[in-house]
Amino acid sequence: MFEWIKSRFSLGEVSGSLGDLATLLPITLSMAKKGLLNIGTTFVWGGLFNIIGGIMWDMPIPVQPMKTIGSVAINGGLTTPGSVSAAGILTGAIVSVLGYFQVIQKIALSVPPVLIGIIQVGTGLKFSINGITQISKLTNWVGYDSYLMAIISAVIVCLNFCKTPFSKYIPSALILFILGLILSGLQTSISSYSVYNPFYVVSFTNSDWQEGFIKGTIPQVPLTILNSIIGITDLSISLFGQEKGLTIKESSLSLGFINLLGCSFGAIPSCHGAGGLSGQYKFGGRNGLSVIMIGIFKILVGIFCGSLLIELLNYFPSSILGVMLAICGAELSMQGLKRVKSHRTIFILGLTVALVFELWIGFLAGLILYLLKFDEDEIEVTQPQCVEIQSCC
Repeated sequence: MFEWIKSRFSLGEVSGSLGDLATLLPITLSMAKKGLLNIGTTFVWGGLFNIIGGIMWDMPIPVQPMKTIGSVAINGGLTTPGSVSAAGILTGAIVSVLGYFQVIQKIALSVPPVLIGIIQVGTGLKFSINGITQISKLTNWVGYDSYLMAIISAVIVCLNFCKTPFSKYIPSALILFILGLILSGLQTSISSYSVYNPFYVVSFTNSDWQEGFIKGTIPQVPLTILNSIIGITDLSISLFGQEKGLTIKESSLSLGFINLLGCSFGAIPSCHGAGGLSGQYKFGGRNGLSVIMIGIFKILVGIFCGSLLIELLNYFPSSILGVMLAICGAELSMQGLKRVKSHRTIFILGLTVALVFELWIGFLAGLILYLLKFDEDEIEVTQPQCVEIQSCC
């Protein structure tokens, strides 16, 4: 075991292990602050799945939040922990069945890219709008939760985008997370401490299953198929070769396992995002040790700090969380726009419906317009046959 670790360890693996926190933390923190999931449970189960994946595949395969379900939950579409978990369980079950019977590729080819663009851009804009709204509600220019803290947070995030040799090694999301916890601790006194138990089973009602399926699973499944199954399979083969890369069946069954088990205990609905793999590879991750390290970190934080995090989240600065959500949403929207190479009228109308009402309604509106050939006279740009890797799942 020691030799296995020694042969794989490098500073690049340490840096790569942090490459996915910019997506994980803002979505997880926002949902936990609304009482829709337990952050300790999410960290423990997410960390466990990181370790299992790192050992099984010896690649930096990420475990990311499902962003569409996250966006719907943060913006009030999913109202209970049960509905969030139900959305994840149903998405995992559907995708694993489709992957096992090898029909995912056929489905992926039949989903128009413009519909995926509606979901991605709509999800991103809802994140950004929510983040900006939180910042706009601040009342102080100076303080623990103030405009000044929002400006400082934005500067820290922007350091990742500076073209310097060291910018990509700055874990801005982790820095902001730690800064937020410190500021939260300064505003409250911890009444009690206990080691956290992540094995509390979620209770479900019939309305949870209905709400989770309609508002969470329906818009999430097509995006998951394209990015978390087809996308990460192609990218893993491109980066690590045909023999080592994932197969569609492996990634489908793994996604199903993660959500059927983790969501049953209240963890956040998760996937293997292609963008997460790309980010961890960009930051230096080249083997399974990078995700094993972040997995161990998550488990330790979840078990030994889970009860503290629950208390501290009540005081987590909206100035910091708002900036994290706004940047996360902007990046996601820009990636989604790359898909819209034709049917722009359908895209605009579907996106408008998604923003005014719900993402799943916008998706269905776009689908109906597409089937009716609403803009068939529009000049189309030929779509490439290869899978375009995006950072959403």
